Amino acid sequence: MNLKKRCFGGLVVLATLVGIAGVGPANGAELSDLVLAIGAQAEGAQRGAGEILIYQEDGWWEGDTFYWQAEDDLEITDPDTGEVLGTFMQSAIMSYVVPPEGSRSHPQISFGFAIRAGVDVTTFTMQSALLSFGPYFDPMARATSGINVSDANGDGAVLSGATTFQYDGTPFYECIWDMEVTESFGTEADDCDSGWLTI
Repeated sequence: MNLKKRCFGGLVVLATLVGIAGVGPANGAELSDLVLAIGAQAEGAQRGAGEILIYQEDGWWEGDTFYWQAEDDLEITDPDTGEVLGTFMQSAIMSYVVPPEGSRSHPQISFGFAIRAGVDVTTFTMQSALLSFGPYFDPMARATSGINVSDANGDGAVLSGATTFQYDGTPFYECIWDMEVTESFGTEADDCDSGWLTI
């Protein structure tokens, strides 16, 4: 799943779930070592770029499910200037269901997070891990996503962007976000649901 958001002056909360299913048992799945990449590109006076990379060693396994949770707020900084471009909040959590060969469960990605932008227009790009697995007969997928945008400093907040879901390298569903908070310290919410799709 790829997520790209363009926002300023706001706190963004996103919850996302995507699952793949098909006829018959799972063909075995593998999780890439890099499980989450978060990038920030700021414009204006705070111009700069930075990223946070989360690897498998940063999380833990419980059976066939991998988990990661942020223990503290994670600041995204420009490595050259030290400027803070955004903050990935402590509430972030994600899980990946990685079924072994012959399992009756199916691959699934789920995560939720809050990210706080600075005063400048900032583009956040997030890419989740790749789940690799064998072919399914008549594969289907369902993707859901919900998002809240809050004005964190009393002068409004704007967000535009998309959440893109891919299967076998090809997008099968996309949520388009175009939101504006005009009320001081207000919040706007939106969500999307693909339903079950043949992919």
